Amino acid sequence: MANDYQHKESKGALHRNQYKEQDKHPDYRGGFCWEGQQLEVSAWLNEDKNGKKYLGLEIQEPYSKGDSPKPQAQQKLATDEEDIPF
Repeated sequence: MANDYQHKESKGALHRNQYKEQDKHPDYRGGFCWEGQQLEVSAWLNEDKNGKKYLGLEIQEPYSKGDSPKPQAQQKLATDEEDIPF
């Protein structure tokens, strides 16, 4: 999340995404606290095949610019390349 607000346990909030520029960007963004961990929440206004509207959600760990791929993932890629028979 862009700010450092800490939600209370099992509480959260969504706000309209004022930075939405493309359809794939979420309509709403916010946060939620689950088992002491602060999580990011994104929501899209959707419509099912019967025309009923609903919110589609995505919950993830907060993004950090310093995040890098996990060493295990890089190691697995190297292993996969060694398994190629040609």
